[in-house]
Amino acid sequence: MPYGDPASDPCKLAGGANTVRLALEDAEQLERIAEEADANQWQDWAATMRQAAHHIRAALANHSPDAGGVEGEFLPMEAWDKRDETVLLLVDYSDGENPLDDALTAITIGHNNDHNVGDGEGNGWEFAGWNWQQDYYTHGRGKPIGWMPIPHHLAALNPADAEGGE
Repeated sequence: MPYGDPASDPCKLAGGANTVRLALEDAEQLERIAEEADANQWQDWAATMRQAAHHIRAALANHSPDAGGVEGEFLPMEAWDKRDETVLLLVDYSDGENPLDDALTAITIGHNNDHNVGDGEGNGWEFAGWNWQQDYYTHGRGKPIGWMPIPHHLAALNPADAEGGE
């Protein structure tokens, strides 16, 4: 399947313009719920809905194309820039095992440090998996087909942090 064909590309199906559109629709729906809550004098509920809508919009506004693919799409593995950090991976498990989700294509976190070790010493991509028989985290085995940086800026949107909570 050619990369970039939105109808057949799992990288496009897992994120991108459709995800942004759906998130904006969710924010608008939360605002409508807040208006109904105001009409019924449910101020706490209205404030919670407005705060959630604000967080969605802030996450979208803070998104940078440099933080991942275009509008948050997974980048092809050929675009891997050898960064020294854990990233989100889109993995094809059709010839692998231990996906985090019960699916042949799933998202996980992983790291590749081969560029910092000697020839033949690297392990390739190492990523988290789930042992479905014993219910514990383990190494995933499959073929990474897309990647994107972890959106760390979303942690700043934690409501407990904004309110001085735990």
